[in-house]
Amino acid sequence: MDFASEINRRDSDSVKWRLYKDRDIIPLWVADMDFAVAPEIKDALQARLDHGVYGYADATESVVEATLGHLERDYNWTVDPDWLVWLPGVVPGLAMACRTCSEPGDKVIVSSPVYYPFLVVPEVAERTVCDVPLTRDNGHWRYDLDALEAAARDPRATMMIICSPHNPVGRLFSRDELAAVVEIARRHGVTVVSDEIHDGLVLEPGLSFTPTAVAAPEHAGDMITLMSPSKTFNLAGLNATYAVIPDAERRTTFQHHMKGPVMRPSPFALTATEAAYSKGHAWHNELIATLRANRDRLIAAVNALPSVHMDPIEATYLGWIDVSALRLNDAPAWFEDKGLGFSPGAPFGDDRFVRWNFGCPPATLERAITRFETAVSERAHELGLG
Repeated sequence: MDFASEINRRDSDSVKWRLYKDRDIIPLWVADMDFAVAPEIKDALQARLDHGVYGYADATESVVEATLGHLERDYNWTVDPDWLVWLPGVVPGLAMACRTCSEPGDKVIVSSPVYYPFLVVPEVAERTVCDVPLTRDNGHWRYDLDALEAAARDPRATMMIICSPHNPVGRLFSRDELAAVVEIARRHGVTVVSDEIHDGLVLEPGLSFTPTAVAAPEHAGDMITLMSPSKTFNLAGLNATYAVIPDAERRTTFQHHMKGPVMRPSPFALTATEAAYSKGHAWHNELIATLRANRDRLIAAVNALPSVHMDPIEATYLGWIDVSALRLNDAPAWFEDKGLGFSPGAPFGDDRFVRWNFGCPPATLERAITRFETAVSERAHELGLG
């Protein structure tokens, strides 16, 4: 397994790299990694390719068994196979959840900064977004429980979307934190939908991921959980996602809304899911070691500069960097001029930040850090910063 070699994606079909195909810009934006998948996944996909027929596919018993085995083994979460609903992505899952758990005109509670579809999907579904921003205390991001309580008390609020591990701030919320959020929601009849797509990307030693349904088992039956191997095993382009919906009536409604607008996952998505969960452990361990080293290197480099700041990242491969002191009118465009392609903070709900994807070989990261240090230092000098 090789996490050091740089694979040429600039001349491929990669959305991430084609954006800057003819420009000297290092892509550090959309959340896919620049690592080859586990060899076991590649072998499984090759075997499926060799079959020669690629019609509509269902999750077979072995796919379901691998998925349930992962949830039981890694999170001590016993899931009934009937609870699983297979999807082509988390965003369609969010859209179906809105249609299942709320009505047009209802309020959907979210907490920015957050993965931007949280702020868009409810509006498209004719719901109103109620943003209860996260609080930031000495670099530690938390849900604002008092503000959530006030928002959930509104009878028009019927659904709350949370993100754990959190994109983009990198928090791994504790069992107690998650339980407190769920308790507020359920006290006011608000359904919790939890996006847990980054579940396998815990970087902080000594910490472990807890599904929201496991953190609040007495309310688990009322939740919808969205999960996927796509971020952990770099399978985003295969669109392999599943929802865990214990309540039979809610599950039936969810599946009803899927008819027509939401296609089933491809056979390759299901094959990759099974291989990832059943055979990808060794690759995953090396991935975490690589990402942890990248995270530590990036935090040290960013926070050594006087005018920018990156808070601790407990999970994901995404750095959320405060560049407000640089006083830039358009931070993403300014960094592109310096050869760095970041995700802008504004769609996530805070334009003071940019998001840095450090899921790349160390050599790529070093080139990006060098450009960042030069650009920021020159700007700080222009502004007379320390």
